[in-house]
Amino acid sequence: MIMPTSGTFSKFLLCLFLVLFISCNKEEQDDTFSNPNGFLNSEKIMGLIEGRVLDEEEKPMAFVKVIFDNQLLETNLQGYFKIEGLISNGLSFIKFSKDGYFNSYATLTPSKSGEVFFDIILKKSKKVYLQDNRISTNDWSIELEPQSVVSETGEPYDGVSLKLSNKN
Repeated sequence: MIMPTSGTFSKFLLCLFLVLFISCNKEEQDDTFSNPNGFLNSEKIMGLIEGRVLDEEEKPMAFVKVIFDNQLLETNLQGYFKIEGLISNGLSFIKFSKDGYFNSYATLTPSKSGEVFFDIILKKSKKVYLQDNRISTNDWSIELEPQSVVSETGEPYDGVSLKLSNKN
């Protein structure tokens, strides 16, 4: 059993909880996206879907992957994307992804003219880094001082082992 010393252990448990909570975000690695338009409405119309992908500061994001009906394209330097051709007359689903950001999804129905324009915002994801006695993200870090955790007999614990995993 590990005994707390001067609040360090409770801080450690709080930090461990935060690390595990943040690290459990599912990130998809494949570039396919099964668009369920087929079960919602099989009728297709000529249409135009366009928009911009922005970051949390509403700045355009270049080279964001845009996946629609298993078509893969990327935004340009101004964060702009354009999808032309046959689209579902019912609901359409679009996936947006970029490394370092959470995936975003848009659900839309084209107007009578078949045209849609919208903006979507991607939020930064939190990556957790473990190195020696330091746990950190881009925003914060926790450093455990040597011998700050002791065993139930009062002997300094040689180290703390953490195993973080991201279960897909």
